[in-house]
Amino acid sequence: MTLSIRGRWPQFILCVLVAGLLGCTGYWMLFTTFMRYDDEGYILWSVRQFCEGHALYTEVFSQYGPMFYAWYRFWHAATGLVFNHESGRWLTLVYWLIASGACASMAWQFTRRWLPTVATGVLTFVALQVMIREPFHPGGFLAAISAVGVAICLAALLRGANRTLAITGAAVGTAMALMKINVGIFFLISLGSWVALSSEGRKWGRVALVLTALGVAATPVALMKTHLHDTWVRDFVMIFVSSGLAALVTLYRVEHPAGFTWRDWLWMIIAAALVTASMVAFCAATGTTPAQFVNGVLIAPLRMPEVSVFAVHWHRGAVAVALLALVVALVPLAPARRSLVIAGLRGLGGLAVLVTFLGFGAEEPFHFVFEFAPALAWLMATPLAASGEADPLARGRLWLAWCAIWGTLQAYPVGGSQMAWGCFLFVPLLVAGTYEALCFLLQNSPRPRLAMPVAGGLLLTLAVVADWQMGRDSLLAYLEWEPLGLPGAESLRLSGSHTSELRIITRNVATHGGMLFSAPGLFSFNIWSQKPTPTTYNATVWKKLLSDEQKATITTRLHQDKTSLVIAWFTHDMFYNGDGFLSTFRPAFFVGNYALWTHSDTTILALGTARIEQTENGHAYFVIVADPTQHRIAGVQIRDADQHSVVWSTGIASGSGWQITPVDLQGRVTGETKNETQPFILPGYSFVQVEITPAMTRLDRNQAEIALTDTGGAVVASFRFDKLAGTSAFIPR
Repeated sequence: MTLSIRGRWPQFILCVLVAGLLGCTGYWMLFTTFMRYDDEGYILWSVRQFCEGHALYTEVFSQYGPMFYAWYRFWHAATGLVFNHESGRWLTLVYWLIASGACASMAWQFTRRWLPTVATGVLTFVALQVMIREPFHPGGFLAAISAVGVAICLAALLRGANRTLAITGAAVGTAMALMKINVGIFFLISLGSWVALSSEGRKWGRVALVLTALGVAATPVALMKTHLHDTWVRDFVMIFVSSGLAALVTLYRVEHPAGFTWRDWLWMIIAAALVTASMVAFCAATGTTPAQFVNGVLIAPLRMPEVSVFAVHWHRGAVAVALLALVVALVPLAPARRSLVIAGLRGLGGLAVLVTFLGFGAEEPFHFVFEFAPALAWLMATPLAASGEADPLARGRLWLAWCAIWGTLQAYPVGGSQMAWGCFLFVPLLVAGTYEALCFLLQNSPRPRLAMPVAGGLLLTLAVVADWQMGRDSLLAYLEWEPLGLPGAESLRLSGSHTSELRIITRNVATHGGMLFSAPGLFSFNIWSQKPTPTTYNATVWKKLLSDEQKATITTRLHQDKTSLVIAWFTHDMFYNGDGFLSTFRPAFFVGNYALWTHSDTTILALGTARIEQTENGHAYFVIVADPTQHRIAGVQIRDADQHSVVWSTGIASGSGWQITPVDLQGRVTGETKNETQPFILPGYSFVQVEITPAMTRLDRNQAEIALTDTGGAVVASFRFDKLAGTSAFIPR
């Protein structure tokens, strides 16, 4: 079944327009977001190092599989593509649109109607809005691969091409496992159990059913055994087991031909083996030994539950809904009421979840999909009428439900973004199931011919409003904020305070630094400043992820190079100080959420910073650490760092005292202080002192920004207050 456009140009044009609008929405969102924890920088930096020729796992640390790196190494070698914050966002947008398009194609195969198809594409796009948090992350690429793989397998299933389903599923699942082991393994489990349940032989069918049921119950327990004492983990297990068994019961009841043979199993094994062998050969050719390959792909990921845990905060009632769903699935319905009951439950449950895409909930929509859609999956796949004959569409919906349910397990042990990547496949199932239910219920209305356009129009309207709700703020931010202007991130537009923090830190690193390390790993600063890391062993939470030997090597190299700098992120009222390595460094300045640290015996000029000082007779003034300027400076403003609303301003001709003191990059005075009464140019690094009213000493310096302006009132340079100014000591915890 293919999505033909012959004779359907209006619908095709509609799809193109919607894709364009989604692309614009995604662009605004991606280019106005940068997460401070900077997983994005870590992924970019590791891929860049691998493309430079460093061996994966041997020299380049990574938590992810070689398939991800091979993909980008290919594009780098073929096109010379440089991976930075802009190219990473464009690639993420492509993956985002591909995943949405693949889900829309599945809705088309279920409904053969354009309105629910377009609605599915839009709602999938909304469900995957988490893409903006971690551009270039393997999760985005995996979302596209998994959606395309499931869609191809679905098309093969609907036309009875079992061999195609088996080979495609095995190849895609293995590729996914070689990119992120848990995601691929869960897909392969769903594929293998599906093939087993659909294989020839009545006796084997019963054995497969029992084994699959046991697997549904045992897999989450074995996976999460380390944290079964936590309530959220036990809830996770109950929701998965209940949802999986409900889908399994439904699958058993739906009539289907036994089509898979031992030859299909053999082809699956061959496909998986070929993909694996190609990656082993690739890694060997690029310097990775077999032992390192096994450790990087299989062994190291097993330690993740000990390294990082991010709980799923289940809504009240999620477990109860899942248990109730299993009970209802087990109860046989009377034929006379079956269709009406199923349609009613489908419509009620589907709309209850889909309406959360409008932003009525306190959390992003994918939270509700992740928590409640698994319990509804069996219902969306259950045929409205028991015909007693094989129903390919019901089988297709069950295939999608089965893959989606198993995909939710990737949210353990780290929820967050994994929840969205683990649940977006439910969207085409929810839309198609809800659409069919609404059409059935509306057939008994006074105008039954309007059933399909009304049902489709309702879902499309919901989708369009959800997309507008999601993208509206990003559009306004994009229009209001100025470009970041850092290398490889020129077009990003972030809030004023965030922009100034990133610029100030990067400017100082580029000017003063030899090598740059960060705590935790904030490798975007290495890309922007073009400064190397001490080693190629780079990780985000390196205290837990790197070995003692690797950390010791980093510490030694930092201590040997007196020009080395460390960026420390201030969060939860403390600096990240893994293994106390900051003890031999001291903070040079502290702006926003970042502090730049130097060796204890090294002093640097904190460019782009300011402080407030007072004299004994009550006079107050700013001291600004300024770079050389090409424009004449004629005034100064104090303004809100985000909104840029001016709180106070003065001009050089107003009679206020302006004193300019030339200094070098170590902050040492290199000439006489001059009093300026006319607009002036700064020929070198300088302290600029401006007298202010005493009331200005009480402003909120965390949210304030100082701006020097030219004769026309345009901003020449901006500065943020150094939080360390005036303190005698700052001891990290």
